Amino acid sequence: MTLHTIAGPSRAVAINRGPVVYSLSIGEKWATNTPDKLGLGFDTFQITPTTPWNYALQLDPADPAASLTFTNYGVPTNPFDPAEPSVALLAQGRQLSDWTVGWIGTQAFEPPVSPVASASALTDVKLVPFGSQRLRVIWFPYLGTPQPTADYFNEKFDPAWSQRWTTFGGNWMVQNGALTTVPASPSGVKAVAMATAFTNFSYEGDVSVGAVADAGFIFRANRPDIGADAYCGYYVGICPAASQIRFGYASNGWHQVATAAMTFKTNTFYHLKIEAAGSRIRVFVKDTNSPALDVTNSTFGSGMVGVRIYSIDGNQCLSGYSNLVVQEFR
Repeated sequence: MTLHTIAGPSRAVAINRGPVVYSLSIGEKWATNTPDKLGLGFDTFQITPTTPWNYALQLDPADPAASLTFTNYGVPTNPFDPAEPSVALLAQGRQLSDWTVGWIGTQAFEPPVSPVASASALTDVKLVPFGSQRLRVIWFPYLGTPQPTADYFNEKFDPAWSQRWTTFGGNWMVQNGALTTVPASPSGVKAVAMATAFTNFSYEGDVSVGAVADAGFIFRANRPDIGADAYCGYYVGICPAASQIRFGYASNGWHQVATAAMTFKTNTFYHLKIEAAGSRIRVFVKDTNSPALDVTNSTFGSGMVGVRIYSIDGNQCLSGYSNLVVQEFR
């Protein structure tokens, strides 16, 4: 059967051999989380890794067979037992010290953008069928010379938008060139262009939001995860219900910095522009020449760009984003 890769978030790759998806072989530690009160054996458990999992693989995504060795162990008693997989792919990789478990502790942060460099020692790693693992890593960064980040980003939300963006919670769709959230989303969700990195720049686009939410742009963002404020970075949003534009930052918790009174109609697109130069951050609304907010804050210096909505009612979690343009100052 043929080995092939599938491109995923942050240019990471999944590795398939025929129909089988492969996952990293990870050691497990089991602890009883909630005993079954009836004593029928239906306990709940917490499983934590006992071996490293944060590897970047040494491989060429276009030719994975050149770096992976297939091994057939024969048919085990239980092919779903992690202790005795039926087959494996032997590979080499280096650990990535900055790739860690996410804010809530139940999954990893998104993989770093590939190709990625690492000074860690090259180590033998084993990949086994997805179904034989309970702790799973299937999206692997790959080693190489990191690509320079672009100083310009223009998003029109074409059919390939999901290859450039990673969503963190919520229900999203693209229609008529706009990325939108739809009802039944959690209270706070976001989407991030993971391969972007901007320091001093302008970021502009069109934003709409429903009656019980605020929505806008996040920037200089790092370590995004599922959760309303689960990221490190700035946020600027419009809020029709409070007749405000809001600026603040998150660091796995919300810190409001400034607001300005401004009237907005619900479900109506407004042009929002941010200029960030060093610690000075200016926010413009409705194509005006005068900033609605002009603040100084040095909490974050650079990072990714994205969009975000926070709603007190997930069933009315309505927002839209279009015509996004980011330009690094020169």
